[in-house]
Amino acid sequence: MNLPMAIFAFALLTIFLTILFVNVPSPDLIVVCLMAIVMCGYDFWKSVKSNEQH
Repeated sequence: MNLPMAIFAFALLTIFLTILFVNVPSPDLIVVCLMAIVMCGYDFWKSVKSNEQH
């Protein structure tokens, strides 16, 4: 159950931030949104690979 929830949460975050930086075309905001997506994706990947149980 944790993996599908994590994928769903990551997808929602990515969709929200994509809508945000498409509608507000500020270079600084785009960089911050992309950094947030990359950091969340990295954390997701590390959690999946280590089989952490919370």
